[in-house]
Amino acid sequence: MSIRKLIIISVLLFSCLWGNATAPVLVADSVEAEHVLLIGPKTIGGGWKDNIVVLPGQFADTKSGDIIKVYTVSAKSFAQACFQNPKGWKAIAPQYAYFNVGRTFSFTVTDSILPVLRDNGLAIGGHDYVIEKVTRIPATAISEKTLWRGPSVIMRDDWSVSAPIRKDFLKGLQLGDVLHFQVSRVESGAAMKVMNFTYQALSPDVDGVAVGKEGLTYSLDDPAQLVALQMADNNGVVLRVGGKGYRLDKISVIRQQGGLDPDLSRAQRAPKEYVLQPDELFHGERVLPTDFSANVTLTAERMQDLTAEDCIVVSYKDRQPGAEISFRENKSGWPDISGSKEPVWYTLDGNDVVLPLNDDILDHLMTSGMIITGAGATITHVTILKVQ
Repeated sequence: MSIRKLIIISVLLFSCLWGNATAPVLVADSVEAEHVLLIGPKTIGGGWKDNIVVLPGQFADTKSGDIIKVYTVSAKSFAQACFQNPKGWKAIAPQYAYFNVGRTFSFTVTDSILPVLRDNGLAIGGHDYVIEKVTRIPATAISEKTLWRGPSVIMRDDWSVSAPIRKDFLKGLQLGDVLHFQVSRVESGAAMKVMNFTYQALSPDVDGVAVGKEGLTYSLDDPAQLVALQMADNNGVVLRVGGKGYRLDKISVIRQQGGLDPDLSRAQRAPKEYVLQPDELFHGERVLPTDFSANVTLTAERMQDLTAEDCIVVSYKDRQPGAEISFRENKSGWPDISGSKEPVWYTLDGNDVVLPLNDDILDHLMTSGMIITGAGATITHVTILKVQ
């Protein structure tokens, strides 16, 4: 029998076992579908320079208890992500400032996060992965069942403690289930590591990652991973939960009911991605809203072949009244790229914006890179003009 057939048979077997277990504690009268908020692909490249903002309108129907889920492809083993408020670029909660990336990652909408989403939207950033889609799973489509309830385990600061979870507690898990590790007494710098019985992290997204008062979730999206977890056994122990700076109180499983809504008419679509040509620094569609909440970030690596005789040219479309841009250094405080104490603003009059370089600007570009900030237009190209 092939390994693939064994995996499928095992997953079906564990599904049957769940059917004989106690019913989930949350059952909705009517089940809503999972709604697609954003359609990719959107490449989040290296260096923390890329992000995409899911616009506020996509969260009009969002409620506390809903889950916002990001599906990824081509994630590198060291990929990380963040969830930020586009206004001010702070994490929507401390544990979402940065975390490791798996096949999917998600967060549960809380009363404090909900107004941020509705007013400002959601910025998703990080490095070294590709966003396939972003969805919202309504709270009414979610059931949660307790698998393990203590006794509670306090995780010391020296990482010396872990909670052994026995096989009996994990019966009936299914592909797509989400394990929810619920915590209390969370200290500053708290972190969690979810391991197999040999103390190896199950995946990078649960390998010593920050944990807040909402706890941590782990999605079982890989059939082989699920079967390995169910078939492992070390004197009855199949899982260990460790870390520092918190108390582990409970482990539950979150299960989604209903499928994916096929109606994509309201979904936001990521800008088309382009392959940069040798003379291009940026090629795409970066919307600069009127609240100055977006920008184009260009790393110093792309600037190394420039000379003080070159020019940088910015092209744009969809110009609104009062549209303007400014060139800044990509460092703390965003000082003007020219060295001016006050920012220099360029009014968008329908023509390309040309920035002639000099020795000072070139130094700033080659050491810090550049941020193009502004409002009221969509930037489509940033190119290098070689002056003959």
